[in-house]
Amino acid sequence: MQKYQEMFLRLDGFLHRHRMLWQQVPFYGELTWPSQHAELYQAILALDEHSLSLFEQDDTANAEILLIKWLADFIDGLAEIATDIDALHDKKGGKTAGPSYQMAKFTDVGLPGRKKQQVLGFIHQLQADSIVDGKIGKVVDWCSGKGYLASHLSYALDAQVHCLEYDKSLCDKGQEQQKKQASKVCFHHHDVFQPLPEAIKLATQGADLHSALHACGDLHIEAIKQASQLGADMAIAPCCYHLIRDQHYQALSLLGKDSRLHLSKSDLRLAVLQSATAGQRVKDLRLKETTWRIGFDLLLRQQTGANTYQHQASFAKKQLAGSFLDFCQFMWQQTNQTAAIDWQTIDFTDLQNQAQLKHQQVIRLEKVRLGFRPLLEAWLILDRACFLIEQDYQVKLPKFCDWDVSPRNTLILAHKLNNK
Repeated sequence: MQKYQEMFLRLDGFLHRHRMLWQQVPFYGELTWPSQHAELYQAILALDEHSLSLFEQDDTANAEILLIKWLADFIDGLAEIATDIDALHDKKGGKTAGPSYQMAKFTDVGLPGRKKQQVLGFIHQLQADSIVDGKIGKVVDWCSGKGYLASHLSYALDAQVHCLEYDKSLCDKGQEQQKKQASKVCFHHHDVFQPLPEAIKLATQGADLHSALHACGDLHIEAIKQASQLGADMAIAPCCYHLIRDQHYQALSLLGKDSRLHLSKSDLRLAVLQSATAGQRVKDLRLKETTWRIGFDLLLRQQTGANTYQHQASFAKKQLAGSFLDFCQFMWQQTNQTAAIDWQTIDFTDLQNQAQLKHQQVIRLEKVRLGFRPLLEAWLILDRACFLIEQDYQVKLPKFCDWDVSPRNTLILAHKLNNK
């Protein structure tokens, strides 16, 4: 059994044993774990603002390390398994500074700063850690967008790159840009969940490598499945694990299928609960939305007698521009409440104060869940790695960029063994 499979089984057992600590969402209010973890519950609620701020600093990679270290005093084995997860990632390629591939002049026009660093890091790791044998002459790039990665893969590998993209406008813009740069990149407008049309099948036939940079959920899963059926090598950076078509996660590997974990979309969102690239305005808006949603939940409980969380629909952010009263009236209509309500008798100042107090509790309790975030993401990545190992692939899992460039910074490199 390979190290990735052994680590998957350890993680699987640990996550299952402690599942109530990370599957229960404090925002909804119904937690059962405090009775079994009273010391942890009391300690997390007693955190002062300074201690809390250490777990919420902008360098969340470091904040996550500090959080896990703090939680480890209450959760046996957490620190050890978190250390072992970090050791899984091959460090050969190093950080993104000083990549072997340098973008030619004008080829980075229109390429956003962080995306540029991601592309450079992706190619750097592919070159530094590549387990692909021989020259790569043809690449299929999944969910290419405007072709930022594709064009530079073409330059760096001197390869023909075929882009699969669902959005026709992105295909057109990307192809126009490639014409200006005279690159060997071709766009194909295609829904990757549908069978390949004969023309695209012929064009992509015999590709040496299938790539994807931050293809979401089922999209990168489909890339892994189809590439493995073809016996092609892969360089896949997963993203947005919760964007799946099924209501629950369908494991890829045999080990994953045997797991006792049952992951909902809500569980999967935990794996990406970070905001490394969010600006202060976005963070402030998120804080306001969360507090107002809590306030409206309190209002619903008061007015309807309900003692459990009632679903609140999503809404346009412009609804946060008015007053808290305006927001509550809007949400009341959205939830189709039939009970009469006298808005004049409600003390909205007091309701907001209650919501702010509860929010302080929620953000502290949420830290317990967040301590398991890297474990869940590692479980999901290892499920993909174990699947590929079962398909007779050699697999590596290097980091291709620093956390502040993208928290989704694991690259799955896979080479088909005994491929004739």
